[in-house]
Amino acid sequence: MGMTRPFRCERCGYDLSGVSEAALCQECGTPVEDSRPERRPGIPWQHSGTPLGLLATVRMYITTPIGIYRAVRIESRSMGRLLVVNLGLSLFIGLVPSAVVAIVGRRDLITTVTSGVTHRLADPLPAVLFVLNSLVIPIALVTVWVIARFVAPRQKPPLARAVTWCSAGISSTAAVIGTTAAVLLWSLRYATIPEETLPLGASTGYYHLMTAAPLLAYLGILCASGVLDAYANRHNRLANSLDPIP
Repeated sequence: MGMTRPFRCERCGYDLSGVSEAALCQECGTPVEDSRPERRPGIPWQHSGTPLGLLATVRMYITTPIGIYRAVRIESRSMGRLLVVNLGLSLFIGLVPSAVVAIVGRRDLITTVTSGVTHRLADPLPAVLFVLNSLVIPIALVTVWVIARFVAPRQKPPLARAVTWCSAGISSTAAVIGTTAAVLLWSLRYATIPEETLPLGASTGYYHLMTAAPLLAYLGILCASGVLDAYANRHNRLANSLDPIP
């Protein structure tokens, strides 16, 4: 006998199997038809897994960060690909400043002289950004797989594995945004900070702030994404999956 997946209310998780679409959930009063997977239109990436679809998904994430969770179709394959693409793109974008510094750029952000001693303020962003993104990719993929495989089915009520992949795919968009923001801030800093040695006694507070700004922006956007995911995921936590029954 084949397995059957219970059809649940997306708001409260009540089992709606066999209930008419015209009825209301007996537990919370939500219309049954609102919990149908077909009610979710899907995000641009799910309609077109192309660069344009990716750009449209990033735009949707920025303009309607809550709505994207309500619109996504709960399926593992397309959202797993989105997760991999976003993480790979973040790594590639982060390589840009590394390449610039390594090939044509200054390794030192600025040089100051204090009491006759030369101090060199290194430009750490390229190396730090590359290391962070390199670590995020395997950690994220392994973590999502473990949660989808072992944790989600043991929740009460059980979660579809696709919910985990959808959540990770959407939130990984923040990695692209954060890396892009960091590189843009780094480019601005790199273009505005003078190359000559600062005179004796000159204040370097501004330059220290400009040094930290790109990395702070990167980490800030990732942290904001985590908060958003925890808040907005209530819209798809109990959603009904389109994945085939395992």
